[in-house]
Amino acid sequence: MLIGGDVISKTYTSKASSIGWVQITGYNASQNAIQGIFDVELSDDSAQTVHVKNGDFKALIN
Repeated sequence: MLIGGDVISKTYTSKASSIGWVQITGYNASQNAIQGIFDVELSDDSAQTVHVKNGDFKALIN
């Protein structure tokens, strides 16, 4: 989110007691890329929690 040219960000991390999973659903060897789906619960410094459901991703592997 941008407000007046400044960036506002918040960091969330997985805690030992949090729930979640990641599933790799595809791999392309010629492009060195993976894709997958995920469902995770993350918390910020003030213990606020977000639950990301039905997430999906595509990423290049180095």
